[in-house]
Amino acid sequence: MLILTGMPRSCTTTMMAYLQMMSGEHIAGLQHSKIDLRLQGRRSYVRGCECTDVNRHCEKFHSGEIKKTEFMKFAEDYWFSTIKYPQFATGGFSEAFESWVEQRPETEVLLMHRNAEEVVDSMERHDMNSIGKGFSESVSILKDRYENFKSTIESLGIPNIELKHDDFLEDPADTIEKLRSLSKLKLIPYQNAIQFYGANGDSPESVWNDWFDKSKVFKK
Repeated sequence: MLILTGMPRSCTTTMMAYLQMMSGEHIAGLQHSKIDLRLQGRRSYVRGCECTDVNRHCEKFHSGEIKKTEFMKFAEDYWFSTIKYPQFATGGFSEAFESWVEQRPETEVLLMHRNAEEVVDSMERHDMNSIGKGFSESVSILKDRYENFKSTIESLGIPNIELKHDDFLEDPADTIEKLRSLSKLKLIPYQNAIQFYGANGDSPESVWNDWFDKSKVFKK
């Protein structure tokens, strides 16, 4: 199982769409129900959404509404092989994550990072719910949660890579090589998904170069 998590507003959705183009698999937490074809008249725009069943169980476990055994049974039976859920890293659900990987030890993590100040600024500009009571508190909470999560995955020995926004765009070959280091990612282009998203290419590199457009995706 692969879990993509990290900072909000760090291009987790755009990355997951790319990974779907490289596999054709369904991905929990990737929303296709509203497609905007206005970008260049062709490119599908995907937006992130809550992985509702994972989120519901994490919240219930965090509040004590369900016990660890019930949460771990949910993790055991969860059928998606890839999940996009940033809240594992920055939503305060570290205990739920530890229980998840205890049940699913094959889990690998793709961690997306973005400067916390940029994240909060972006959230405010898009009228998203505040994490703290003000800018400074929100930044502090995000930083603490992210660093604690990194310490957790390192202490548990979970295979992981970290991609920093937007440094990972500067050397696509290096980034793709890092993605290949995760055993769950085969990076084999799947043309139906590539066409669905309005992208082009027949290799991981050519699809990447067409899909990741800094002028449209990364300054938000």
